[in-house]
Amino acid sequence: MKLKSKLVYFLSETHFFSQNQSLLVVNLVGALTKKNMHVFQDCQRQIDQSTAKWIVINFKNASSEMDAEFIPLLDQLRLSIYKKMAQFKFSGLHPRLKECLLQMKLAHPDELAINLADALQTFPVAHAAA
Repeated sequence: MKLKSKLVYFLSETHFFSQNQSLLVVNLVGALTKKNMHVFQDCQRQIDQSTAKWIVINFKNASSEMDAEFIPLLDQLRLSIYKKMAQFKFSGLHPRLKECLLQMKLAHPDELAINLADALQTFPVAHAAA
């Protein structure tokens, strides 16, 4: 099976001891299809277990298309991050995906970043570490 038809994720959490806070970066790679929803749900459970106060979900290597079944999952993800009182950014979205999320009100413009570097620069921890 080609990687493009699968969905995998990579999590990286960095703790900033000076602020007693951590940053979680989630890189999604592959297809946002119905058959991969269980992978995304596993990813969401790991995000829920994290104590990070800053979270980036990076879609740079995810497919440009998304099955409609993914829409509620993205909304659940946003709500669970808000419940944690964490700040988050979606980064690296394909323009079609970005437009879809904005139209469906699944993301606010201030929750979107062009790429991972831009997303990281919006968090206070990025400025403290510099």
